[in-house]
Amino acid sequence: MNSVDQKTILIVEDEVITSLELKSILVRHGYSVVGAVMTGGDAILEASAKRPDLILMDIGLMGDMNGIEAAGYIKARYNIPVVFISANTNKATYDEAMAVEPAAYIAKPFDENQLIETFRMVFK
Repeated sequence: MNSVDQKTILIVEDEVITSLELKSILVRHGYSVVGAVMTGGDAILEASAKRPDLILMDIGLMGDMNGIEAAGYIKARYNIPVVFISANTNKATYDEAMAVEPAAYIAKPFDENQLIETFRMVFK
């Protein structure tokens, strides 16, 4: 296992299986997952309470707030970097996501090595 100085990550993903898979990968690579939530509103509450080093945010979420809106709010209020992970790769969604200046954008289905390499680059 690599030493990553226990960087803390909040997972925001409304697919339970995907959320569990992401958590398993991150923990296996030495990251500390401080929470996993399914809605933008919960992401904001957890970001405020736990102040993670990074948020891994799906774009399409349950509830009335998508991941882009939640990320914009979190970045403005708490300045926590966000890595988007999404199956939605159409240009309009991608452009909207890029407008909130994420640390990275990962397309689903994701590859474990790509995910970990993205995190390493973000944390440099």
